[in-house]
Amino acid sequence: DVAGAFFQDPEMITASLRTLTLLATRNPSSFRRGANDANTAATVCWISGRNNEWFDRSVKGRTIKAMKEAFGTRADLPARAGTMLRHRDTVFSTPHRLALGDPQLLTSTRRMMLVDWRENADLLLTLARQADQGQR
Repeated sequence: DVAGAFFQDPEMITASLRTLTLLATRNPSSFRRGANDANTAATVCWISGRNNEWFDRSVKGRTIKAMKEAFGTRADLPARAGTMLRHRDTVFSTPHRLALGDPQLLTSTRRMMLVDWRENADLLLTLARQADQGQR
């Protein structure tokens, strides 16, 4: 199993399998078009990895390039992902972020990051309100 050997993280493997199930249910035609299995698997792992912000250029082996090498593909994964995600209702995508809007597709590490961000945002909002009240 290439994904298991590459990620070496049971949560990422589970997130990728759940992503595959969701995408195949929502847009089965994107899996029928004579797609190469390695390209399809790499694309699903790319989607899951981006959704969980798993890729990290500063860590050897946690790059998209390393993942493509592991799967033996040179496919344009973002383009293929666009096709797979076409019928997904809640997708937030920029060149640097991908958010599918489903907590079941996240690892515990990613969920903790999001909770931390929310708590920091709440704290900043409280401080801003206090500062604003002090200005009046």
